[in-house]
Amino acid sequence: MSSRERSSSSLSILSDVSQDSSDELKRQRYGSSSFTDDSYNSPLSNGSDFSSSEFLSSCGSGCRGRLLVGGKKREKFEPLVNNSVIGDYRIVGAGKDSRAVHLPTNKVVNCQVLTSQEAHTVSQVIARLEDSEKYYRGSDVNELRDMVMPPECELIEEMSGRVVMFVPLHECSLHAYAQKKSFHMTEADVEPIFKQIVRILAFCHALGIIVRNLKPRKLVFDQQNRIRLENVLDCIVCEDPSDDRMVDKYCTPAFAAPEVVNRAPNFSGKACDVWSLGILLYLLLLGRYPFYDETPAGVFSKIRVAKVVLPPDVHLSAGARALIYGLLRRDPDERPTTAELRFTPWVCPPKVPCRRRPTDPRISPALHMRIALAVRQ
Repeated sequence: MSSRERSSSSLSILSDVSQDSSDELKRQRYGSSSFTDDSYNSPLSNGSDFSSSEFLSSCGSGCRGRLLVGGKKREKFEPLVNNSVIGDYRIVGAGKDSRAVHLPTNKVVNCQVLTSQEAHTVSQVIARLEDSEKYYRGSDVNELRDMVMPPECELIEEMSGRVVMFVPLHECSLHAYAQKKSFHMTEADVEPIFKQIVRILAFCHALGIIVRNLKPRKLVFDQQNRIRLENVLDCIVCEDPSDDRMVDKYCTPAFAAPEVVNRAPNFSGKACDVWSLGILLYLLLLGRYPFYDETPAGVFSKIRVAKVVLPPDVHLSAGARALIYGLLRRDPDERPTTAELRFTPWVCPPKVPCRRRPTDPRISPALHMRIALAVRQ
């Protein structure tokens, strides 16, 4: 029986293990899936970009709407041990994250110990993906399901209760790709990537899955050079796909939406994903954050104003500018939905670099030109 045909009862990986069970493991397979910019803004490679999702979170009851720095509670975990065997995998390395070898195929995969909350989240996402045909009618449902979670992904819960997730290796992250392209990044490079991300978001939103933390490091290329989510650990699964109201303000400061920073009692999770998509698009095209400061408080202050400024020396088409301004609207009701974005044209994206490489005033323009020609050759 294929993993897509499994009943929903088999999706729970958090139930207690029977002491009389002869199986050592309860197993579950799912068969579906620095920006080098020296300009006025800080690149992603710097440590002051507040790109960690731990910087912004909501506190417990009684403190509604409060923003905490470094407020994520950490759960103790049993680390992986080098050369140990878990199911069909031999661990290579140690700690919370490591590599493993799939013994039947000799393939190397990534493995990670999950917290109880992360394991519960993955279980919820898998259950919703299994029922995706109820919410999404497109013919590409299987492809999109794999772009959210690859078919080789496997969860194993041990007798001790520790849950380990095994995920196939990816070629590179979107962050690494953008670093490599750097000042050579063009709209023609970004446009197909942007469309793939929009497809993933539209599919998730149709299923009632809020992605959250949509940033370059969370998106990776698979071996078919196709974009997919690195993991679904930060996702939220809505009980009702049509009701995406959220109160949890855990996210990355640089990608936080104004309604989150403004301490709204609740907000639309889908609209926040669209805002993060706008930050991501701006970042890919220009290599800098639209709202940046040296402190989280400064970042939040600029996000509240939500004034988007495009540097005068950038080369962007009218279509790219319209997308950026549309996605980064301060009012969430004015932002396009992901379903609308799927049919928003980006006509003839230019193949020229979007931003200018900063020049050293001590070097003559003629020498700069000779260096540029040598690099192209």
